[in-house]
Amino acid sequence: MSEYPYPKQLPREQLALLSAIYQGFRERGDWPTFHYIDKALDQQGLDTNKVAATLPSGLTNLSVRPLNPADEANLSVAGLSYLPEATYDVDVFMKVLWYAIERERDYPLTPDGSQGPSVSSEELQGRLRLTPEEVARVERLIRWEPWIGSGKGSAAGWEYWVNREIRRYRGVQTVQDYMRRRYDALETVFGRGSSVSPVADLPSLATENYGPQQAANAAARKAFVIMPFRPTLEPVYAMIRESCLSLGVEVKRADEIAQAGRITEQIYEALGGADVIIADITGLNPNVMYELGYGHALKKAVILINSGKRAPFDIADYRQLRYRLDDLGAAKGSLLGYLRNTLRLD
Repeated sequence: MSEYPYPKQLPREQLALLSAIYQGFRERGDWPTFHYIDKALDQQGLDTNKVAATLPSGLTNLSVRPLNPADEANLSVAGLSYLPEATYDVDVFMKVLWYAIERERDYPLTPDGSQGPSVSSEELQGRLRLTPEEVARVERLIRWEPWIGSGKGSAAGWEYWVNREIRRYRGVQTVQDYMRRRYDALETVFGRGSSVSPVADLPSLATENYGPQQAANAAARKAFVIMPFRPTLEPVYAMIRESCLSLGVEVKRADEIAQAGRITEQIYEALGGADVIIADITGLNPNVMYELGYGHALKKAVILINSGKRAPFDIADYRQLRYRLDDLGAAKGSLLGYLRNTLRLD
């Protein structure tokens, strides 16, 4: 097992950034916006982008790239572990982890092909005696953990399936041990020395069919995502990234091309180099439709996703992955299947 991949202590400026995110999280019951964090740090005489650039990868999504003002700023469990004021939420996370481990271990073997146990907001309130507020916050922490599969949610509550990856964490006693094992899981796929990715980038080994051969098959595969740039769709992109990275597929969007040059030419190049294009045609955004047409002209494999009710005539007969913003867990499970089949990963 590797050493703990994070430093024992963080400088004051980095702690101020993590603390600002957590303060917004507690005030809203959800992750705060980048604008909120930027303003909070400015009041302390700190530049958010400069501080975020120095953070160890894997504590917050702000350590990757600057965000738009309305984008969500979040913390991983490792990020929370540096904040004394977040100790209680970390403890709640660990209780849910241990509960999920027990549920998977004790789940009866049945011949009906059941996908296994689930964890729901209702049972966490009943079995672990968590308050609705605690359940809402812990859901924000576990939704992208590698042992969480597809699920469903609404204002009334949520439910996620627990997958076989939870077995990796049997016997875990501390959050440090948990993050160490999670880091080892990443190195199993990407090799020793791989950097720890941010919250939404940490690969999930959640698929039953994932193994060394699949990792080798996917090693050189690239996905390029075309979609509208709206704050409301950022969770969709996070779901797409998680799905791709869980299969070892490199994924990129136009705003993540970090090089000088004409944006249009860079998009053409990215489309040409992709093994699969994932296009969200929700709202029939003109830029998305133009880039989709270019991808079709290149005869690229395309996965269409759509939360709307219509599609243009020329692509209406293409199979589409329909999704709902309040049930991205189900979309994640479907997208994994599309990616495996399209890229012949199994």
